[in-house]
Amino acid sequence: VVQDSFGIRYFGSIMGMINFATLVSFFFGPILAGASYDITGSYTAAFIAVAAMFATAVLALTQAHPHRESL
Repeated sequence: VVQDSFGIRYFGSIMGMINFATLVSFFFGPILAGASYDITGSYTAAFIAVAAMFATAVLALTQAHPHRESL
């Protein structure tokens, strides 16, 4: 999707940012899920937070337009 939308010229920098965001979520996700369970006794808050993040990502992806050079 990244290469098709923005071209090969920007692929490395965009994928670097995506991988950094993934790294951050891999680090904080289990911590926040554990804290959610410890505080509420349920994972519901963590699941709702993840669903909200997915919804935000979908919205951002629908708003991304191809770079003019890659057309």
